[in-house]
Amino acid sequence: MKDSTQGGANPAAVAEWNEAAVEAVVVERCSGVVPLAGRLLRAFIRQTAEDVAAIEAAAAAGDAVAMDRAAHRLKGASASLGLETCRAAATEILTLARAGRTDGASPHVSVVRAEAARIAAMRLAREAAADASHSGRNGA
Repeated sequence: MKDSTQGGANPAAVAEWNEAAVEAVVVERCSGVVPLAGRLLRAFIRQTAEDVAAIEAAAAAGDAVAMDRAAHRLKGASASLGLETCRAAATEILTLARAGRTDGASPHVSVVRAEAARIAAMRLAREAAADASHSGRNGA
């Protein structure tokens, strides 16, 4: 099952982002275990920030091998969680790196950044709602 962000690394596809569909795909990938999905999404957000920084540093240094490594890690994590837009963007970066090119990664990195920001916002909203729910029960 693919998430609602499919459409490759096209930045316009990111505009079609559907929070409920993304969350449903990740929960499904976690065999319905919602807390596990939340933990994996938090880890994905952290790792994606590191991978994006590594890809940008590698591109600036002209280091296709380092860019390949970071893009490969990002692609695997994205695919594991069913985050098709991130996976497709990482695949494009990986293709560039494996061709020995470090130029042209920027638009794909922007797609990953936008997707990770949306996932982070979704997680923050979910966690805030859960905290409010727990506070309401404890304060009643």
